[in-house]
Amino acid sequence: MKSKGIKLGSPNRKLPEDFKKYYNKWKGKEVTGVEFAKLLKISKSTLYRHIKEYEM
Repeated sequence: MKSKGIKLGSPNRKLPEDFKKYYNKWKGKEVTGVEFAKLLKISKSTLYRHIKEYEM
């Protein structure tokens, strides 16, 4: 399927609207990863996936 250009799985989602604001606070150690995830109403694993994509 991949060789035919067909993608499987869920479509990628955009970063939450407030991600950049809270990301800067997280990088500045004003909030923890757990607090960051709670503020965005996402799981920690989703948060760290978003961070990885954002930092690329």
